[in-house]
Amino acid sequence: MSVGVRTVVATIEPFAQHWRDANMAALASDGPLWVVVGDSSSVGIGASHPDKR
Repeated sequence: MSVGVRTVVATIEPFAQHWRDANMAALASDGPLWVVVGDSSSVGIGASHPDKR
């Protein structure tokens, strides 16, 4: 596996945890709920941080 692929794969679990935490916070809030249907780019896989899509 190339270094680039390993780098991207290494982001999957930390990013998934970030979005699980964000989802729980969103579900507990009173504001509008934003739903995204898409591929890995919708959760930032490959970005330096999940908020930097």
